[in-house]
Amino acid sequence: MQNFTKIHPEYKQKIAYYLAIFCAGMPSYHATRKALSTFHRDEEPLSLRYRGDGWPGYFKATYTNGESDRMTYNDSWGKILGRELGFRCKICPDGIGMLADISSGDSWNTKDGYPDFTEGDGKNFCFVRTDKGRQLFAEAKRLGYIDIEPLDIQKVNDIQKYQFDRRHLVGWRIMAIQFMTQGLLSYTGLGYLHAAMKANKIKAVRELVGTIKRFRKLRKHG
Repeated sequence: MQNFTKIHPEYKQKIAYYLAIFCAGMPSYHATRKALSTFHRDEEPLSLRYRGDGWPGYFKATYTNGESDRMTYNDSWGKILGRELGFRCKICPDGIGMLADISSGDSWNTKDGYPDFTEGDGKNFCFVRTDKGRQLFAEAKRLGYIDIEPLDIQKVNDIQKYQFDRRHLVGWRIMAIQFMTQGLLSYTGLGYLHAAMKANKIKAVRELVGTIKRFRKLRKHG
């Protein structure tokens, strides 16, 4: 939206705040079908939730007869949905809302240095990036819409390990696509190249080579 309003400034005054959620990517339709197939039903669900009814919540399908099936976050996203993301998501340089006034992500409990997806009381942390965002956050606190507690900033890397790793490696994926397409992509103001230089170089080369292979496969199969 920030980039959109740069191109179409006539809309800028219509937007009060820029808010973002941490995004790990959108699963493919095939992955969704694969998750639904584990319920062993022939009928299409009437409604479908990828998360909800708890924290982190369940992948849940509800049917016309009122019955429902559900799967834990770890089984749905960890084993099926998260393994088949759209290629566009693989090269997205911003899963943490860097241009937003406020961006918010799950403040996962951690276990042995990794996120723990056991059901619990829902918690989020916020990156408040602008003066407008700080004013909005303070007003939400004053009115009682949110409760706040201290967070050790050093733990954020473990809490959102996927985002931390992707932030450092996505620049190498983008470089692979730029090489393959003679500079098709255009990203500005996201600092992904700076982050890429801090990545583990062995992992970085693997990401670059892997992206080239995936892109060639994508082109071959349309």
